[in-house]
Amino acid sequence: MDVSKIVDRDSFKTWLEKLPKERRYEWGVSLATRAALRVFPVWAVEMPRDWARKRDLTVLPLSRSLLISVVAVKMPTTDIRDAADASYVASYAANAANAASCAANAAKAASYAVNASSSSSSSSSSYAASYASASYAASYASAVSWTLLRGDILELEQGADLRRLRLWPQEMPPEIAEAWTTGRTWMEPAPGHAFWIRWYDAILAGRPLTGDWDSHWQLMHDIALIDPDDWGKGKEQDAIHVAGIIAKIEDTYSYRVTDTTLSEATTLLHAALGQFGFDEIRRLMELLPFAEDLKQLKDPEAVAAFVAAMDQQRREIETFLRGVDREGRGLQGAGGILTYFEEVLEEVSKARQLNQLNVGWIIDCGEILQGYAQNSDTVAELGPLNIPFQRTLQNLLDQIHNHFSATLLRFGVLRDIRSSEETKLGELMEDLRRGLEQIKHELPEGHVAMAPETIAVFEKLFDDLDGMIRREFVAVSPAMKSQLRKNIDYRLAQVAVSLRLYWEQSAAPRRAVGQVIAGVAKKKTEEGVEGLVKWVLDNLK
Repeated sequence: MDVSKIVDRDSFKTWLEKLPKERRYEWGVSLATRAALRVFPVWAVEMPRDWARKRDLTVLPLSRSLLISVVAVKMPTTDIRDAADASYVASYAANAANAASCAANAAKAASYAVNASSSSSSSSSSYAASYASASYAASYASAVSWTLLRGDILELEQGADLRRLRLWPQEMPPEIAEAWTTGRTWMEPAPGHAFWIRWYDAILAGRPLTGDWDSHWQLMHDIALIDPDDWGKGKEQDAIHVAGIIAKIEDTYSYRVTDTTLSEATTLLHAALGQFGFDEIRRLMELLPFAEDLKQLKDPEAVAAFVAAMDQQRREIETFLRGVDREGRGLQGAGGILTYFEEVLEEVSKARQLNQLNVGWIIDCGEILQGYAQNSDTVAELGPLNIPFQRTLQNLLDQIHNHFSATLLRFGVLRDIRSSEETKLGELMEDLRRGLEQIKHELPEGHVAMAPETIAVFEKLFDDLDGMIRREFVAVSPAMKSQLRKNIDYRLAQVAVSLRLYWEQSAAPRRAVGQVIAGVAKKKTEEGVEGLVKWVLDNLK
């Protein structure tokens, strides 16, 4: 049967039943669950409503059901089937309002498809097809849903793993986007909901919650197998209770800095970037490289925040351009200033409409403008207009610092630097800690002392590292030990580069980035984490 003929529940069921038996389970549950996930916001938006508040409901029953259904495709074990059956009952009991019934029914159908599909009998496989088609019929009653389904099927036929793809191939429909915005706004302060926001955001983006897909699926598996009694009836106290269990499980599979440490580390890096010009930031991007995820920013919240902050900047740029025009200056060498400021305005305008931002182009324009600002002929040609020009350019640089220091904090390229299995991680950490002590107490003449706030953040990062190393030491599972070691390697490399960066800055801020870039590039390719740590310590002697 041709995929193009799938236009409703019956035709979808017919198509599923004609699939080879071994494929029917995986594809049926994958498609059913994906349909239900797309309408999860419809349930979330109902949680602040009176009917849900009177019943003390949360997103827990539905999110649990969906998580288990997703895991069932990857790990179709008896335990997971039992969990799916339990979650089906829980989500059924929670469904109490027509407004949210499409999401609840879709999730229930997906959960039951898991259980029905797992049987070896042909009749059970037929039931699975029925429930999978019911999930789509319940999820999003419009032609759009069937178009999305056909697109998902084409991806499956080409060998794609739907769980690794963005949930919406194009833009999320306005009504679903609005529902998620409203639902998320309620979930953010609601106790016990933080994990489920991160979980759904990861699904929307098609990315793992942990550093890799293997540990992600093990994390999802362990959450799915939390005792049904712990999940309770999906009320607020149940959500809080389960959140505590999930947090302990997460600590096993991923390293999560505390919100306080992350905030302070971001502030620390922002302070460092405050001394960098556009050219240094561009080189830093090329080193790490943040390439596509930073240069082409697509996070709606980050783009919206940058665009909003640029409103005042836009006024400054436009005022400067009008000032040049009214002066009647026929700029020669400095004429390009107008062009590149106009390009910045154009990019911000596009970002407002397209909800994505070409940060790399703004930084490129800024670097060119910075070249003009440092040219004595240009400064002379601008005359009195040089003052607003310099101020406007600096404010643009500040916007880059403010909005992208958190992204730069990730030091993406350092993730693939590894230590030798024979290396004792605790000794590497202590070496770096001694380096920090040397910076604190033995700075040579001509170096600027590290601020107490900066020292405090480094010390917190070391405390976090110490905890990770202890967990790695006692870990029994080889997979768990390997994942923890990867995370520790990354953090050690990050701290090492940060220490070296601050050391270089304290002596020659404008030359620091180039030296660090060259050093990291060499140590990364030749000597691993051990070489990176030695490179830092040798420089301090």
